[in-house]
Amino acid sequence: MPARTRFALLDLPRLSGFAEVAPEDRGRDLARLLSHLTDCLQAEAGPDRRLAIEEGLHAVLGAAFVRHGGAALRPPGAERRAVAELRERIAAAVEEGSPLSLGELAAGIGLHPSYLVRSVRRSTGLTPHALVIQRRVGHARDLLLRGMPAAQAASAAGFSDQAHMIRLFRRHYGVTPGALIRH
Repeated sequence: MPARTRFALLDLPRLSGFAEVAPEDRGRDLARLLSHLTDCLQAEAGPDRRLAIEEGLHAVLGAAFVRHGGAALRPPGAERRAVAELRERIAAAVEEGSPLSLGELAAGIGLHPSYLVRSVRRSTGLTPHALVIQRRVGHARDLLLRGMPAAQAASAAGFSDQAHMIRLFRRHYGVTPGALIRH
């Protein structure tokens, strides 16, 4: 198996067995979150990988501390100002081609990273990482409609390659970039 498809920290091809390790996870929420974190850790390098991993870590740790440690996380608030500022920061970073991290976004807004993720999800239905992907796809669409070739639009929008842009474009719009341009 190629090295990039293995769970690097433990040298495992996949992370499994959490239902047996944590039998109290009746809804399998923690196992699902750990599986998602594993996918993020195994993903190819890209500008949003760090942000996805940070979100995954906060989700896993938060769920584990609540379920197994009796922690009470601060309930998410509406935080309209923070969400608006987050969207502005994401838009600027996508335009500049700058990488984003949850820690830096949260510090710039003045909220704890974990609280920021919960509040953004409550307000928008999406995580900060999902907002970044949404913005990248929208930026690529705008570039394509202005006549930029797909490979250049993918790079300019911050995708690791054209195929990555096409997959996410299809997921968001239901069509490929080529189909959008033709119509």
